[in-house]
Amino acid sequence: MKPPEPAGPPVPPELERLEGAMRELLSCLGDPRSDEEHLRAAWSRCERHGAAIARLSGEARGRDEAQRGELVPALERLTRLNAIARESIGAERRRMAAALGRARKSGRELRYYAANEPGGDSCDVSG
Repeated sequence: MKPPEPAGPPVPPELERLEGAMRELLSCLGDPRSDEEHLRAAWSRCERHGAAIARLSGEARGRDEAQRGELVPALERLTRLNAIARESIGAERRRMAAALGRARKSGRELRYYAANEPGGDSCDVSG
């Protein structure tokens, strides 16, 4: 029987937790049932675990090239997840800006037509 393939270089637990938090955030962004509370909680977890990147970056300076290279696959995954999240947030921002524009236009139209309504206290329905 053939031994299992090696799983690759070990990923620091902090980066694994950050990757999980980012995947959860993407799940919330893609789910129309997610409310503001869920989005804030997912974002908060990303922020909390995101500090690991700065810390590991500082630690990597003291490592040899092979040890630093072990971080590359995890960092590349995080970079891809970050790009996906940024695009998703940008698309949502554009969608919300368009909806706000439509709402403002409707409000202007309502004010225009309300201002041009003939006034009066009676209504003749005999016609």
